[in-house]
Amino acid sequence: MKKQLLFFTLILPFFFNAQFTFDKGYFIDNEGTRIDCVIKNFDRSETPQEFEYKLENSDVLLKKSPKSVSYFEIYDVAKYVGAEVDFEKYDSDIRNLDTNKNPNFESKNLFLRIVVDGEYDLFKYLVGKQTTFYYRKGDGKIRPLIYKPYEIKTGSIAYNKQYIDEIEKEVTCDNVSDKLRTPDYYEVDLRKYFNAINLCVDSDYTKLEVKKSSGKFNVYIRPRLNLNNLQFNTNVPGQIFEMDSKSSFGFGLELEYLPGFTNQKLALIFEPSFQTYKAENTFIIPKSYGGNLIANIDYKSLDLEFGFRYYIFIDNKSKFFVNTFFVTNFNKQSSFTLKTEDGTIIENSEGLSQLTLGIGVGYNYNKKISAEIRYNSPKRIIIPNNADTGYQNLSFALGYNIF
Repeated sequence: MKKQLLFFTLILPFFFNAQFTFDKGYFIDNEGTRIDCVIKNFDRSETPQEFEYKLENSDVLLKKSPKSVSYFEIYDVAKYVGAEVDFEKYDSDIRNLDTNKNPNFESKNLFLRIVVDGEYDLFKYLVGKQTTFYYRKGDGKIRPLIYKPYEIKTGSIAYNKQYIDEIEKEVTCDNVSDKLRTPDYYEVDLRKYFNAINLCVDSDYTKLEVKKSSGKFNVYIRPRLNLNNLQFNTNVPGQIFEMDSKSSFGFGLELEYLPGFTNQKLALIFEPSFQTYKAENTFIIPKSYGGNLIANIDYKSLDLEFGFRYYIFIDNKSKFFVNTFFVTNFNKQSSFTLKTEDGTIIENSEGLSQLTLGIGVGYNYNKKISAEIRYNSPKRIIIPNNADTGYQNLSFALGYNIF
């Protein structure tokens, strides 16, 4: 078992060196040249500071920043502009707010995600906890929608909501409802407002479709090969007894849920599985401690495993994954017997359920076939009387997606 754990430890870092997927898209440089390419999948919960891409039929990974790109798009995912804009970085932690009501802008080249595309454009910049919105009328300059929390006295906070006055001055439409005229500084409210004013000035205006990422369920049948090992101790000082490692076949049914907002990189997993372990060993013990011992284990367990899975993409079909999970087991029908050669019973215990931890690494191909090595931390499997046990399990599981 120690060799198996060493192997498990050595291969684990390899999984973190895998690459992300690439999505089809294009960008336009500052000279107006359009470049079709595939763009490396990045964390879209924040605005990128740069993006990496490959040209068609090339494995060379290149980079672009907002200084050299005026626009880029990932098909069916998101659109961005690159622009030099006024930007103020402020600390949103109420304990660190400054007392200056007005923003202290500096000029920066940033990528901005397009939220609304029309006569009145709305853009969003998000990094960390700070969100800044920008707007543009026609072909004019991209300007910030000013919103800033500030401290007026210790423990008291006020908000500069100049953005409401700014957009009111720019808009000439009277058909927007009063409710929409004072949007909160959130994407959903500002999007509704900008869609309304664009529809007011252009009856043919079409809203930019908001692509909602829905969650996905997968169900895998998972036969597995279990390598099991049991150690126990008794009243023999400093002596730990190890029973023979045995292999057995098990079976599980894994349910996997990928929330839409995780970009298919993080999943919740739940798997009930069944495993068995039987072994009998004789241990040579000095007569002063009662003589030789005969140990017998008959272990049957229904395990419920639940936890998290993180995917690491290689390409659009291949990906590695790492799991961390909790395991609770039901093994009341299990038994452990320890007796001397003359038949004297030292231990005769029934099974004990216990919550333990586990980790796994694996590979998934085309969202259909998977293979995984999974290790469960040592656990006590019987109610101890005169002996205490530690049970370890290493599994090799194959999975096939049936749903």
